[in-house]
Amino acid sequence: MKAFGFSEYGAPTVFQEIDKEIKDPKPDQVQIEVMAFGINPYDILLRQGQFKEIRPLKFPFVPGTDLVGQVVKVGDEVTNFKVGDYVINYRPSGAYGERVNATADKVVKRPRTLSFLDAASLPTPGIAAYNAWHHFADVKDGDVIGIAGVTGLVGSLLAQMAKSQGHEVIGSASAANVEYAKWIGVDRFIAYDEEQDRSKFESSADVVFDATLGGHDDGLSDSLVKPGGQIVLIPNLKYDVKTPDVKVTHLIPGQGASNKEALEYWVELSKTWGVSIRVQNILKFTREDVVKAHELIEAHHSGKTVIQIERAHRTSFEGQKHAD
Repeated sequence: MKAFGFSEYGAPTVFQEIDKEIKDPKPDQVQIEVMAFGINPYDILLRQGQFKEIRPLKFPFVPGTDLVGQVVKVGDEVTNFKVGDYVINYRPSGAYGERVNATADKVVKRPRTLSFLDAASLPTPGIAAYNAWHHFADVKDGDVIGIAGVTGLVGSLLAQMAKSQGHEVIGSASAANVEYAKWIGVDRFIAYDEEQDRSKFESSADVVFDATLGGHDDGLSDSLVKPGGQIVLIPNLKYDVKTPDVKVTHLIPGQGASNKEALEYWVELSKTWGVSIRVQNILKFTREDVVKAHELIEAHHSGKTVIQIERAHRTSFEGQKHAD
């Protein structure tokens, strides 16, 4: 089968097409024909060699953690999936390929309420947002929620989670994103790149999530949080807090809920409330577009970048809500 990976660390151009063998699934696995996969900043860091000391890669390496696809083979012990099911899979690597084998307990069914593109985009930011809220933050009924980076992938999911539970949300992002912020339910918006009287927002939020890329919120989280409140740092960076008695909590990847628990939460929320992810770039399953996808993320383009795999038996599903 065709996949895209690399045999050395470096720039996006290290990607190459790989002919990769895929075996039949083990008894507890399903085999998934990949329909689309999301590109994450983590993929870029792996390719650059940023984690080579703590996670050395075996070359050639095929990255990719987030995918949506269709079950084409089922292991003998699997009873909760059948051939033809549309599913979401979060995995350590390997999504940049035409097929993957996945342990059945790492897979959830894609609901009709999530588009294929949203489903391919969901796992990594969805798991981070779920864990930040349910396992690192101490959110109480009636709390006002602040979100720095509210229109980013994790920030927008946090906002939707907060609104689904009846919380007021104060969010910050660039001025260009104000309409999207309103659309996902943000009650009060701060444009960090415009001159604005921020004094009316000071000490307004009980819990603040810093979901900015790289933790660059210019002190906004500290300004928003009430004395005695909490700041949850999703980028997990050092943060200088001047507001008194504030609890600062760092999101630690791998701690908290199981990945499947988090994905099942978003599946259910999509049915009862609705879940939206801003997919900004939809690219093709070619080496050129995989390289382009990594270049877009390195340039900090907003929204999610997704690679879709078109096949003769399936037309493009761009904009399609469901195909089942």
